[in-house]
Amino acid sequence: MVFVPTGTKTAYQTADTWKDFLMIEEGAETMSATAVKAEKRNTHSIYSLDGKRLNSLRKELNIIRMSDGTVKKVMVK
Repeated sequence: MVFVPTGTKTAYQTADTWKDFLMIEEGAETMSATAVKAEKRNTHSIYSLDGKRLNSLRKELNIIRMSDGTVKKVMVK
């Protein structure tokens, strides 16, 4: 996951250096290694579109259920 300044997500998604990153989140002006580790701990489970539980992200749309009950959709190209 890459954390970028607010308002720059689209620029990062289209930049040659960053466009292959699977998860780009904006809004964190500063981010510590501790916060990144906390984000990884919050991941509860990953699912494919047909509901199968996955061990890792696949090259498709992935559904990530976080331990706090929120859900994220991540497209892997």
